[in-house]
Amino acid sequence: MSSRANQRKSKQAEQVVASGAGAPIDDVKTTEERLTKLLGDFNSGKVQAFGLHCPYEKLDEVRRMQEDLVKLHFEIDNKLQSDSNSRSKRKPKAGLLTEDGRREAQSNILKLSSELEALGYSIQYLHHSNRPQS
Repeated sequence: MSSRANQRKSKQAEQVVASGAGAPIDDVKTTEERLTKLLGDFNSGKVQAFGLHCPYEKLDEVRRMQEDLVKLHFEIDNKLQSDSNSRSKRKPKAGLLTEDGRREAQSNILKLSSELEALGYSIQYLHHSNRPQS
């Protein structure tokens, strides 16, 4: 880079600093102060993350349901993969073309759907329990 280009960049940087680049630093300090106050309020119990009517037990239950749904999904997928590998290396989906394969796939979809629906209701319940009473 030429000396002239360096001088131009240096001059531009000086103009930015002179034109109020300190303002964003003030914003950062203000934001930091507000976040520190919020953290203090949260730790002292003045502010609650999920409201009074949403104990951690409900959140743990939702997390457990999510984990169970993931496990079920992977169990079904692993079973499908192992079944398809034992039937035919060339046609991994051949098992789905049989009547038994279709019945099993439908059953798996129903299991996953019902678990997902139950999880959805639990999450919705958390949401509604956080609403302020009118």
